Amino acid sequence: MNSSSLPDFLFDNNMSPHLAWGMCGFGESAGHLSAFFPPDTPDVVWLEQAGRQGVAVVTRDLKFAWRPIERETLRIYRVGAFYLGGKNLQHWQMVQQIVRHWPEMLRLSKETPRPFGYLLRPYGSKIEALNLD
Repeated sequence: MNSSSLPDFLFDNNMSPHLAWGMCGFGESAGHLSAFFPPDTPDVVWLEQAGRQGVAVVTRDLKFAWRPIERETLRIYRVGAFYLGGKNLQHWQMVQQIVRHWPEMLRLSKETPRPFGYLLRPYGSKIEALNLD
């Protein structure tokens, strides 16, 4: 496992690696956390690497937006994060959610000063900015 060169978008372990691989199949710079870090890697370790390399994280875990240690890590290392909203979604619904929001995720990742957090709604095209302060 090599974290020396991460893709532009890193999908968290709480999401299927097939989602990241699918985006790669369409030529996007995306990868799954499990391809770069051992499974027991603490969140603060891989988030630090993501921030240092300017990687945007894609996750379903909203604790990064509200738990003090994760929020502080996002701020210190200037991590950009996209949170997939919705509970009990089927895999195909997550695929739709990512694909529907992908063009805006690309734009926001390039144009938004870091750190940032955005919530991707499961239906429709709304992306909501989250306050990380």
